[in-house]
Amino acid sequence: MKIKEAIILAGGFGTRLQPVLKDIPKAMADINGKPFLSYLVSFLVKHGIDHIILGLGFKAEIIKSYFGANPFKAQITCSVEDKPLGTGGATKKALKYVKGEGAFILNGDTFFEIDLGKLCSSYESSGAEVAMALKKVPDCYRYDSVALDADHRVINFTPRKARQEGLINGGIQIISRHALDDMPEAFSFENDFLMKKFDKIKISGCVFDSYFIDIGIPEDYEKAKEDFKKFKY
Repeated sequence: MKIKEAIILAGGFGTRLQPVLKDIPKAMADINGKPFLSYLVSFLVKHGIDHIILGLGFKAEIIKSYFGANPFKAQITCSVEDKPLGTGGATKKALKYVKGEGAFILNGDTFFEIDLGKLCSSYESSGAEVAMALKKVPDCYRYDSVALDADHRVINFTPRKARQEGLINGGIQIISRHALDDMPEAFSFENDFLMKKFDKIKISGCVFDSYFIDIGIPEDYEKAKEDFKKFKY
């Protein structure tokens, strides 16, 4: 696998979880004695990632303090927002710390247990500027759905609809280091880049039938605590 760097967007406030989190970043939500973010870092290290950039914002000092000792077998760099930049602005800022030609981008509140090497191979063979890991779900009520053509190129995004089966962005992408150079300082990676650029640049989708969870709502946060008991991350 040629791409050995990853960015985790961990600056979210977690509005719906704040009654449970008690004023800590969403990515630091406790899962069986460890923060959710530590599982993501361990997952990346297990798959050969040797440089991880943490995109931080809200209560950044909590995450910096936890990962300061860095027991992981990877270099950890913190990219801290001085003001809210949105997911796109945070990604653009973090990309300045990437040394290679591209990086994985992960949401700090989702866990998608995919084969990173397969996504990397798809990215390289497709010639796309962005490769997305997609998950088929029975209900797209919380997510925008993604449509692919026969060549696995993204051809449309459909606003979230209840009780409709479809493919969703599983929160892991690969992009080139300079993919966001022309974007403004603050923007949404999903709404202002992916959804507005798919017909102008090549974005490929790779579907995985792997474990997926988004801890953005209390019900799934509690479910993660039970599910993660079987993980060795």
